[in-house]
Amino acid sequence: MAGSGWLALRTMPGPGWVRGSGPAVLRRLRDAAVVRPGFLSAAEEETLRRELEPELRRRRYEFDHWDAAIHGFRETEKSRWSEASRAILQRVQAAAFGPDQTLLSSVHVLDLEPRGYIKPHVDSVKFCGTTIAGLSLLSPSVMRLVHTQEPGESLELLLEPCSLYILRDSARYDFSHEILRDEESFFGKLRVPRGRRISVICRSLPEGVPMSAAGSDESVPSTTGAPGVLGFPPRPSCRDRSSRELSRTLPMAMATNSKRSEMTGNLHTGDCFTNLTN
Repeated sequence: MAGSGWLALRTMPGPGWVRGSGPAVLRRLRDAAVVRPGFLSAAEEETLRRELEPELRRRRYEFDHWDAAIHGFRETEKSRWSEASRAILQRVQAAAFGPDQTLLSSVHVLDLEPRGYIKPHVDSVKFCGTTIAGLSLLSPSVMRLVHTQEPGESLELLLEPCSLYILRDSARYDFSHEILRDEESFFGKLRVPRGRRISVICRSLPEGVPMSAAGSDESVPSTTGAPGVLGFPPRPSCRDRSSRELSRTLPMAMATNSKRSEMTGNLHTGDCFTNLTN
């Protein structure tokens, strides 16, 4: 870490899963950008994968997204789930969303092939509320957040399989987020090899939108007292500012963050994180 200018936030005993460009951004986003490693068991991950695989296999990977924000992906929106999967989504709701938050009626499922990636973007305020929560399946990846007006402020999230990430408030509105392509996939000096990655994403209803607009045909029983509705908006409007628009404000941060030196080791071995968390 010497000379890197990056600090790591230890979210629990063991390796850190959140790294920031400085102590100020770590303090600012301590409760707004959260990673919960091991949120799913291996059996729960397999439950979700097996339920999603038949529908995903019917779709081809795409390489020309409508707003140029995603490369090498296929996606779907899903509102009907098995009982086992609905129980998992209930836990996501309880962990990530407040009792006064309503969730959209369909869950967004995004499948990135090993070479796939998501460019910097900010989700549209028209179709997503204050909170975004995503489960990561199959492959580890690195999510990078960069402040849209102050590109020197940035954050990296290490998303291991079975983890849950939560973006809310400032992290959701003021920072772009992206999933790094394989050749750029480093968490500090730690190389994070990319494979196929499936994310299961829940989002809160936009402010000012009536609950009836969630349009749920199959709600998820709530354990928090909040209306048990999960979902995602119509696809053509889910991302507000694509990488094309953000490219004018992010070049300095992208140039700085692209310089990484490789560190060998197993991603799941704590020793690899020693110099990131001291």
